[in-house]
Amino acid sequence: MFSGADTMCNHARKLIRYGQILVFTLAFVGCATIPTSKEAKQAQNLWELGVRQANRGEFRQAMVILKRGEKLDPNNYWIQEALGVTLLRMRRPKLARQHFERALEIQNQSPRAWNNLGTAYSALSMWTKAIQAYEKALENVLYQDPCNAEMNLGWAYHMSNNPNKAVEYLIKATSHCPRICQGHRMLGLVYRAQGKLVNAEEALREVVKLCSKFPPGYYRLAQILSEQKKYKEALPILQKCRDISQDKQPAVQRACNKLSEHILRRSTAATNTPSMVIKSSP
Repeated sequence: MFSGADTMCNHARKLIRYGQILVFTLAFVGCATIPTSKEAKQAQNLWELGVRQANRGEFRQAMVILKRGEKLDPNNYWIQEALGVTLLRMRRPKLARQHFERALEIQNQSPRAWNNLGTAYSALSMWTKAIQAYEKALENVLYQDPCNAEMNLGWAYHMSNNPNKAVEYLIKATSHCPRICQGHRMLGLVYRAQGKLVNAEEALREVVKLCSKFPPGYYRLAQILSEQKKYKEALPILQKCRDISQDKQPAVQRACNKLSEHILRRSTAATNTPSMVIKSSP
């Protein structure tokens, strides 16, 4: 008996060199997808390097490195996941979905893989499939970090016009992970869509409290305050938005400037409108 896959594959290769092809044909075909320990280690090193490149925003270089790793070890779950996530960041959700599906072939019960697949479906606006994938992730009671899947599921329900389920899962996400800014932001937007402006304001105040360097949070909060005619509160929020977004997020800065001008016009018009005085009858 052979002691392991490496030994068996090496032995099969030797036999093929000596012409004993027919006997070990099936064994060698299997070896084609089983990396040696050296190849597996090289693939893991390439995965780490590829992830570092992706985190620096060097996505194309990361893809080259990760593809090299995939060639060495096609059954490495982490390489498939990293390829999918990198492609999502490159706005290639169709290709990303293929790698997340491959990751699930390797680890069918992985809640991370199901959540990632749901994210790809969400990017493709395939909300029903996204919901199914997120629910599959949450079925796993060993999922140690369910907040992202709960948050994503809540948003998918919102986009599927199911506001009650949307609020339910977004509240779960923000309860389990109180510091998850994106969850509070999504909850605020869902409440706004429902016309629940007080609840929306409360959620968005959490966003600017927890993520003080996140300009869109200030913009959304000012927007809600404006819709409640709380103009005096909205204006300093917009100033903060402009201060932290300059040169970094010009689109958000323009939106904050536009909303600030709108509020100033509205507040000036309200001040210049003559009030009606109803005199009581003598």
